[in-house]
Formats: sequence, structure tokens, C-alpha cells
Amino acid sequence: MPVRLWAAIVVFIGSYLPLGLILLVQDVDLTSRNFLCCVEQGGFLPSCLAPLKHPVVALGFVAVSAICFALTAGFLSKCRTKAKTSIVIREAVYKPNDMISYVFPYLVTFMTVTFDDIPRILGFTIFMVWLFVITYKAGRIFVNPLLIVFDWRLYEVTYSFAGDEQRFSSLALAKAGNVAEGSWLSMQVEDLLIIRAVE
Repeated sequence: MPVRLWAAIVVFIGSYLPLGLILLVQDVDLTSRNFLCCVEQGGFLPSCLAPLKHPVVALGFVAVSAICFALTAGFLSKCRTKAKTSIVIREAVYKPNDMISYVFPYLVTFMTVTFDDIPRILGFTIFMVWLFVITYKAGRIFVNPLLIVFDWRLYEVTYSFAGDEQRFSSLALAKAGNVAEGSWLSMQVEDLLIIRAVE
């Protein structure tokens, strides 16, 4: 099943939820009277405003990425329950994600990317668009470390279809636990298998 462009964009944006949180924290105005009011009152009360320099942009980025991640998690769970193709895993190797492509945007944010600096934001946006295009064209849109936090693990598997000895290799996502040799149920999404144990 190929991933449609709009779905790939949703997955990509959702994978950068932590980046949105970092940018949100960097947008906090520590000199704001609202910040002091919030601290003195011991929390965020109705009279306490968010002490952000650019609240619409900062909160909007976090909200959009959180919604996208929730949609991604829902999609993966749905694919997992729809996994019906019987396969026999012959070999499985846990594959920690290739962190380099995922980490670059985080490094860039610590090089003074702020919502005040429009040219840097535009440059950062161009960088993220290119990163998306490369990830999408490589068929690795679901390979991101944020999924690890939610118990999804990436494996490189050698498998065959039930009743057939011809072997194939693929990356596979599995929810929790270790993938061992034996019978599994799968669903193909792009170049990736989403697998679950036979119940």
C-alpha cells in the first residue's frame, strides 16, 4: 500500500513534535509581566496569559505537530490491526533508527532559530521541505525515533510468505516486544512491513 503525499506530510510533521516543544520553550519571554504573574500565582490561571513572544505561531506549531502525531499513531494502530498477511520471519535484527537525518533539525534550532528572524525561519523551512522530500522518496517516512517512545521498534527482517520458501528482506515496524523467528501477520506500507504476532 503506497503512502499518499498528504499522509506522508502528516507523518513527517508529527515526527517533529519534540522540535515544536523546543521552539515553544525558546519563545518564552522571561522578562514578560505575564510570566512573573504566572509564577507568583503558582500556575496558569485564567488571568495568566502565556508568556510567549509569538504565541500563535509557537502554540500553533505544537498543536499541528501534536495532531499529526496523534493521526500517525492512529494510522499505525489501524494498520497493525488490519495486518492479515501470514509471513514467516526467518531472521530479525533490531535496527535502531538512523538518527542523523532526524537530529539535524534539532541542531539547527539551537543555532538561534527564533520566530523573530524571518530569513532564518524561511531557510529552516526550506531545509525541512528538502528533508521531507528525501525521506518520502526514500520510502522511509515511518522511520523516526519518536515512535520508539511509544513502543514501536524497527527491525530488518528476512521473511517468506506462509507455504513458500522464497525469501524477502524488508524493514518492519512492530509494537512492543521483540520480533523473533516464527509466524507473524503483516501489512505492507511502502517499503515497510507493519507486523504483529499471531494471536
